[in-house]
Amino acid sequence: MDAISILVGILIGVFIGIISGLYIWRGIIGDRIGNLANQALKNNNEQFLTLANENLKGTVDPLKKQLDEYSNAVKDIEKSRTEAYGSLKEQISSLAGSQKELESVTTNLTTALRNPQVRGRWGEITLQRLVELAGMVEYCDFHTQVTSSDQDSTIRPDMIVNLPSNRQLIVDSKIPLNSYLESLEAENDVQRNDLMNKHARAIRDHLRSLSSKAYWQQFPSSPEFVIMFIPGEAFLYAALQVDRDLIEDGMKDNIVISTPTTLISLLKAVARGWSEKKMEENARRISDLGKDLFERLSKMNESIGDLGKKIDNSVKSYNKLVGTFEGRVLVSARKFNELGVGTANEIQSSEEIDTQTREPQNEDEN
Repeated sequence: MDAISILVGILIGVFIGIISGLYIWRGIIGDRIGNLANQALKNNNEQFLTLANENLKGTVDPLKKQLDEYSNAVKDIEKSRTEAYGSLKEQISSLAGSQKELESVTTNLTTALRNPQVRGRWGEITLQRLVELAGMVEYCDFHTQVTSSDQDSTIRPDMIVNLPSNRQLIVDSKIPLNSYLESLEAENDVQRNDLMNKHARAIRDHLRSLSSKAYWQQFPSSPEFVIMFIPGEAFLYAALQVDRDLIEDGMKDNIVISTPTTLISLLKAVARGWSEKKMEENARRISDLGKDLFERLSKMNESIGDLGKKIDNSVKSYNKLVGTFEGRVLVSARKFNELGVGTANEIQSSEEIDTQTREPQNEDEN
């Protein structure tokens, strides 16, 4: 019994030792396996990162370069925007200043144009400038402020444009503009529209007044119409917005409404007419000079022929004289030498001239 107990105890001890050894070995193996696994994982991670860096470097570097370029471009754009903004700000400030100056000039001009004398002078200056641009200079082709009188009244057009063939065009530039100028300062559309209606009525009333003057009766060389000059396109446009029949009714009353654009076209046509007339006059003068030159050349040709005949007669007289001299004078003179009275120098004989002058040829003979 005791031996069996001892044997069982030994077996139990051996079993427990084996179990303990297994656990101890398992722990050692587990640690080693864990260390190996960690080492393998670390190595794999390092290799993966190395491969990833190598593979991604070819992709990331161009992308990084593009991002850098994009960043530089954005910086340049921002710099340009900042500079442009600063320049735009300066220009806006300058424009604001110019706008204020323009408003001041416009106000002064509006105030000045309310004066009829200033407005009339402005119209005259505009006319003169247009005439100069068209080549119709004052001393040659047009006159300003010419006065004509009859038994009832005295009229004075602002300009008379001389036409070829002793014709004339009458131009009047006395246009009422008070209502139009007041409309520029209107506070609302109702007031502005009312002033525009007054402006159109003022233009129409002036048209009728100008037609009643009948300038063509005072200037017989003028056609039966007068040019009513409006020194600004905007003035006529504003009136036509209210009274669209203004131009047509003016033609019925022998009044041609004109603005700087249409008047300079008309003056250009007149200048062309004067140019053609001068060319015609020059051609006529050239023709007269040619005829005169031809007549003088004909007379000169006759004189040359007469001179040739006289030269031929002179040659004949010379030859006759030489013959007489040889036949009668030298014969006697040479006998002095034979008698020993003469000198050592002999008298030479004169030769006759056998050349004749050339007679001028007429055109028919050529």
